[in-house]
Amino acid sequence: MPVSQMGGLAARAAANFDYYAGVIGELHGRSFQVGDEFINYTLHKPVGVAGLIMPWNAPLMLSTWRIAPALAAGNTVVLKPAEWSPLTSTALARVLEEAELPQGVFNVVQGFGETAGRPLSAHPGVT
Repeated sequence: MPVSQMGGLAARAAANFDYYAGVIGELHGRSFQVGDEFINYTLHKPVGVAGLIMPWNAPLMLSTWRIAPALAAGNTVVLKPAEWSPLTSTALARVLEEAELPQGVFNVVQGFGETAGRPLSAHPGVT
């Protein structure tokens, strides 16, 4: 990605984390009346491990669109970046470690789709 474009994309990536950090307080169960006969309800329940396989173009911004909401909802993340763009995810992992995200909450698996992506997407413990 050209340096001239990265400033805006990095700012957007930070904004993604800011936005989802702001909605954490809204993630709770609710119930509401629907007509005279029904009550609908929502339930906040993390799904567990979110497996994210990202494309090569705009890897930071596109990844944070998925990482931030997954973390905000209480899930852990395993990110498998495109083999052509491995450095962004490694740098992001370092930033999240410096932000004191608990160890094991955000993970990066590098490799090709056949050897890293396929097992991640086929694993029964990954959503």
